[in-house]
Amino acid sequence: MNPQIIELRLDGVQKKITPNDIDITQLGELLTLLGKAIHEKNISEPIARLTGVFEGSLGLQITTVPEYIPVIAAISEACSSHNYENLPKTTYEALRLLKTDVLQKNQFKLSFIANPELGIQQAELKPSDSLPARTLAILKGSTVLTGECLTVGGATPNVDLRLHQTGKIEHIKVSKTIALELSKKLYQDVALAGTATWDTETWELLEFKCDQVQTFTQGGIQTGLQRLRDLSQGVWDDVNPSEYVAGLRGRGERL
Repeated sequence: MNPQIIELRLDGVQKKITPNDIDITQLGELLTLLGKAIHEKNISEPIARLTGVFEGSLGLQITTVPEYIPVIAAISEACSSHNYENLPKTTYEALRLLKTDVLQKNQFKLSFIANPELGIQQAELKPSDSLPARTLAILKGSTVLTGECLTVGGATPNVDLRLHQTGKIEHIKVSKTIALELSKKLYQDVALAGTATWDTETWELLEFKCDQVQTFTQGGIQTGLQRLRDLSQGVWDDVNPSEYVAGLRGRGERL
Protein backbone atom coordinates (compact mmCIF):
# COMPACT_ATOMS: atom_id res chain seq x y z
CA MET A 1 0.00 0.00 0.00
CA ASN A 2 1.24 3.47 -0.86
CA PRO A 3 2.01 5.60 2.21
CA GLN A 4 -0.07 8.71 2.84
CA ILE A 5 1.45 12.02 3.95
CA ILE A 6 -0.21 14.18 6.62
CA GLU A 7 1.07 17.72 7.30
CA LEU A 8 1.25 19.38 10.70
CA ARG A 9 2.90 22.46 12.18
CA LEU A 10 4.44 23.13 15.56
CA ASP A 11 4.15 26.77 16.68
CA GLY A 12 4.86 28.80 19.79
CA VAL A 13 1.78 29.89 21.76
CA GLN A 14 3.05 33.39 22.54
CA LYS A 15 6.00 33.79 20.20
CA LYS A 16 7.43 32.45 16.98
CA ILE A 17 9.80 29.53 17.33
CA THR A 18 13.00 28.58 15.54
CA PRO A 19 14.88 25.28 15.36
CA ASN A 20 17.03 26.55 18.26
CA ASP A 21 13.93 26.58 20.49
CA ILE A 22 13.44 22.81 20.19
CA ASP A 23 16.05 20.25 21.17
CA ILE A 24 16.20 16.75 19.77
CA THR A 25 14.76 15.21 22.97
CA GLN A 26 11.60 17.35 22.79
CA LEU A 27 11.16 16.58 19.10
CA GLY A 28 11.73 12.87 19.66
CA GLU A 29 9.16 12.80 22.46
CA LEU A 30 6.61 14.62 20.31
CA LEU A 31 7.08 12.23 17.37
CA THR A 32 6.96 9.17 19.64
CA LEU A 33 3.67 10.23 21.24
CA LEU A 34 2.20 11.08 17.84
CA GLY A 35 3.14 7.62 16.65
CA LYS A 36 1.47 5.99 19.67
CA ALA A 37 -1.68 8.07 19.18
CA ILE A 38 -1.96 7.18 15.51
CA HIS A 39 -0.97 3.52 15.65
CA GLU A 40 -2.62 2.82 19.03
CA LYS A 41 0.27 0.51 19.96
CA ASN A 42 4.05 0.47 20.30
CA ILE A 43 5.74 0.55 16.91
CA SER A 44 9.27 -0.40 15.92
CA GLU A 45 9.80 2.22 13.20
CA PRO A 46 9.20 6.01 13.34
CA ILE A 47 6.30 7.25 11.23
CA ALA A 48 7.02 11.01 11.35
CA ARG A 49 9.86 13.16 10.04
CA LEU A 50 10.79 16.85 10.15
CA THR A 51 10.47 18.48 6.73
CA GLY A 52 11.24 22.18 7.19
CA VAL A 53 10.82 25.54 8.90
CA PHE A 54 8.03 27.89 7.79
CA GLU A 55 8.05 31.48 9.03
CA GLY A 56 8.43 30.85 12.73
CA SER A 57 6.97 27.35 12.86
CA LEU A 58 8.27 23.84 12.34
CA GLY A 59 6.65 21.88 9.55
CA LEU A 60 6.06 18.21 10.33
CA GLN A 61 5.16 15.44 7.95
CA ILE A 62 3.62 12.15 9.08
CA THR A 63 3.94 9.25 6.70
CA THR A 64 1.61 6.34 7.38
CA VAL A 65 -0.27 3.56 5.61
CA PRO A 66 -3.89 4.17 4.47
CA GLU A 67 -5.41 1.95 7.19
CA TYR A 68 -4.41 4.52 9.83
CA ILE A 69 -5.87 7.56 8.03
CA PRO A 70 -9.26 7.16 9.80
CA VAL A 71 -7.45 7.35 13.16
CA ILE A 72 -5.70 10.60 12.18
CA ALA A 73 -8.98 11.98 10.84
CA ALA A 74 -10.67 11.13 14.16
CA ILE A 75 -7.86 12.86 16.09
CA SER A 76 -8.17 16.02 13.97
CA GLU A 77 -11.96 16.02 14.42
CA ALA A 78 -11.59 15.59 18.20
CA CYS A 79 -9.06 18.43 18.43
CA SER A 80 -11.26 20.67 16.27
CA SER A 81 -14.44 20.03 18.28
CA HIS A 82 -12.70 19.57 21.66
CA ASN A 83 -14.73 16.38 22.05
CA TYR A 84 -12.44 13.41 22.72
CA GLU A 85 -15.01 10.89 24.00
CA ASN A 86 -14.97 8.72 20.87
CA LEU A 87 -11.18 8.31 20.72
CA PRO A 88 -9.78 4.91 21.76
CA LYS A 89 -8.22 4.83 25.21
CA THR A 90 -4.61 4.47 23.98
CA THR A 91 -5.01 7.27 21.42
CA TYR A 92 -6.52 9.63 23.99
CA GLU A 93 -3.84 8.89 26.58
CA ALA A 94 -1.03 9.51 24.04
CA LEU A 95 -2.61 12.86 23.09
CA ARG A 96 -3.00 13.78 26.76
CA LEU A 97 0.68 13.07 27.43
CA LEU A 98 1.69 14.97 24.29
CA LYS A 99 -0.23 17.98 25.58
CA THR A 100 1.09 17.88 29.15
CA ASP A 101 4.67 16.63 28.59
CA VAL A 102 5.54 18.48 25.38
CA LEU A 103 3.11 21.26 24.46
CA GLN A 104 2.28 22.55 27.94
CA LYS A 105 5.82 22.27 29.24
CA ASN A 106 7.27 24.21 26.30
CA GLN A 107 4.27 26.41 25.42
CA PHE A 108 3.94 24.95 21.93
CA LYS A 109 0.80 24.22 19.93
CA LEU A 110 0.36 21.53 17.28
CA SER A 111 -1.75 22.22 14.19
CA PHE A 112 -3.24 19.69 11.78
CA ILE A 113 -3.27 21.02 8.20
CA ALA A 114 -6.62 20.33 6.52
CA ASN A 115 -6.73 17.63 3.86
CA PRO A 116 -10.39 17.17 2.80
CA GLU A 117 -9.51 14.32 0.47
CA LEU A 118 -8.35 12.26 3.47
CA GLY A 119 -10.95 13.60 5.90
CA ILE A 120 -8.35 15.56 7.92
CA GLN A 121 -9.78 18.70 9.51
CA GLN A 122 -7.93 21.93 10.27
CA ALA A 123 -7.37 21.69 14.02
CA GLU A 124 -5.08 22.65 16.87
CA LEU A 125 -3.96 20.96 20.08
CA LYS A 126 -2.95 23.65 22.58
CA PRO A 127 -1.57 23.67 26.15
CA SER A 128 -4.83 25.20 27.38
CA ASP A 129 -7.01 22.39 25.97
CA SER A 130 -8.71 20.24 28.59
CA LEU A 131 -7.75 16.55 28.38
CA PRO A 132 -8.25 15.16 31.89
CA ALA A 133 -7.21 11.65 32.80
CA ARG A 134 -10.08 9.31 31.99
CA THR A 135 -11.89 7.47 34.73
CA LEU A 136 -11.96 3.74 34.23
CA ALA A 137 -15.17 1.86 33.45
CA ILE A 138 -14.84 -1.60 34.94
CA LEU A 139 -16.67 -4.90 35.01
CA LYS A 140 -16.26 -7.17 38.02
CA GLY A 141 -17.52 -10.71 38.41
CA SER A 142 -16.82 -14.40 38.96
CA THR A 143 -14.86 -16.21 36.29
CA VAL A 144 -12.45 -19.08 35.63
CA LEU A 145 -9.01 -18.44 34.13
CA THR A 146 -7.39 -21.32 32.28
CA GLY A 147 -3.78 -21.52 31.23
CA GLU A 148 -0.36 -23.07 31.72
CA CYS A 149 1.11 -22.79 35.23
CA LEU A 150 4.65 -21.47 34.68
CA THR A 151 5.95 -20.54 38.13
CA VAL A 152 4.73 -20.69 41.72
CA GLY A 153 6.27 -19.27 44.88
CA GLY A 154 7.69 -16.20 46.56
CA ALA A 155 7.56 -14.68 50.05
CA THR A 156 4.08 -13.53 49.10
CA PRO A 157 2.81 -16.50 47.04
CA ASN A 158 2.23 -15.78 43.35
CA VAL A 159 1.59 -17.81 40.24
CA ASP A 160 2.53 -16.92 36.67
CA LEU A 161 -0.22 -18.17 34.37
CA ARG A 162 0.01 -18.12 30.56
CA LEU A 163 -3.62 -17.67 29.54
CA HIS A 164 -5.00 -20.00 26.89
CA GLN A 165 -7.18 -17.32 25.32
CA THR A 166 -4.59 -14.55 24.83
CA GLY A 167 -1.19 -16.11 25.45
CA LYS A 168 -0.49 -13.31 27.93
CA ILE A 169 1.28 -14.15 31.18
CA GLU A 170 -0.67 -12.95 34.23
CA HIS A 171 1.03 -12.53 37.62
CA ILE A 172 -1.58 -13.60 40.20
CA LYS A 173 -1.41 -13.48 43.99
CA VAL A 174 -2.64 -16.68 45.67
CA SER A 175 -2.89 -18.12 49.16
CA LYS A 176 -0.25 -20.51 50.52
CA THR A 177 -2.73 -23.36 50.26
CA ILE A 178 -3.39 -22.68 46.58
CA ALA A 179 0.34 -22.16 45.93
CA LEU A 180 1.11 -25.60 47.38
CA GLU A 181 -1.59 -27.16 45.22
CA LEU A 182 -0.32 -25.43 42.09
CA SER A 183 3.30 -26.39 42.84
CA LYS A 184 2.29 -29.93 41.86
CA LYS A 185 0.99 -28.71 38.51
CA LEU A 186 3.98 -26.80 37.10
CA TYR A 187 3.92 -26.64 33.28
CA GLN A 188 0.46 -28.18 33.29
CA ASP A 189 -2.86 -26.67 32.26
CA VAL A 190 -4.86 -25.44 35.25
CA ALA A 191 -8.17 -23.70 35.93
CA LEU A 192 -8.33 -20.96 38.58
CA ALA A 193 -11.73 -19.84 39.83
CA GLY A 194 -12.17 -16.41 41.42
CA THR A 195 -13.24 -12.81 41.00
CA ALA A 196 -11.92 -10.77 38.06
CA THR A 197 -11.95 -7.06 37.26
CA TRP A 198 -11.76 -5.96 33.62
CA ASP A 199 -11.37 -2.66 31.77
CA THR A 200 -14.53 -2.64 29.62
CA GLU A 201 -12.89 -0.65 26.82
CA THR A 202 -9.82 -2.82 26.26
CA TRP A 203 -10.99 -5.97 28.14
CA GLU A 204 -7.64 -5.97 29.92
CA LEU A 205 -7.64 -8.03 33.11
CA LEU A 206 -6.96 -5.50 35.88
CA GLU A 207 -7.17 -7.75 38.92
CA PHE A 208 -7.89 -11.36 39.79
CA LYS A 209 -8.56 -12.81 43.24
CA CYS A 210 -8.13 -16.58 43.13
CA ASP A 211 -10.47 -18.56 45.37
CA GLN A 212 -9.78 -22.14 44.31
CA VAL A 213 -8.13 -24.46 41.82
CA GLN A 214 -10.63 -26.37 39.73
CA THR A 215 -10.21 -29.54 37.72
CA PHE A 216 -9.09 -28.58 34.23
CA THR A 217 -10.95 -30.32 31.43
CA GLN A 218 -10.31 -29.81 27.74
CA GLY A 219 -13.51 -29.09 25.85
CA GLY A 220 -14.91 -27.36 22.80
CA ILE A 221 -16.52 -23.93 22.74
CA GLN A 222 -20.03 -25.40 22.83
CA THR A 223 -19.21 -27.28 26.04
CA GLY A 224 -17.77 -24.14 27.58
CA LEU A 225 -20.78 -22.02 26.68
CA GLN A 226 -23.17 -24.62 28.03
CA ARG A 227 -21.27 -24.76 31.35
CA LEU A 228 -21.38 -20.97 31.64
CA ARG A 229 -25.11 -21.02 30.93
CA ASP A 230 -25.68 -23.68 33.58
CA LEU A 231 -23.65 -21.80 36.17
CA SER A 232 -25.47 -18.48 35.53
CA GLN A 233 -28.84 -20.13 36.30
CA GLY A 234 -30.66 -17.90 33.79
CA VAL A 235 -29.39 -14.58 35.21
CA TRP A 236 -28.14 -13.38 31.82
CA ASP A 237 -30.89 -14.80 29.60
CA ASP A 238 -32.61 -11.45 29.03
CA VAL A 239 -29.48 -9.27 29.02
CA ASN A 240 -28.22 -7.78 25.75
CA PRO A 241 -24.39 -7.89 26.13
CA SER A 242 -23.77 -4.94 23.79
CA GLU A 243 -26.24 -2.71 25.63
CA TYR A 244 -24.94 -3.84 29.03
CA VAL A 245 -21.29 -3.00 28.21
CA ALA A 246 -22.29 0.28 26.53
CA GLY A 247 -24.11 1.20 29.74
CA LEU A 248 -21.00 0.44 31.80
CA ARG A 249 -18.84 2.61 29.56
CA GLY A 250 -21.30 5.46 29.61
CA ARG A 251 -22.29 5.66 33.22
CA GLY A 252 -21.25 2.53 35.04
CA GLU A 253 -19.01 1.47 37.86
CA ARG A 254 -15.91 3.62 38.06
CA LEU A 255 -12.56 3.26 39.76
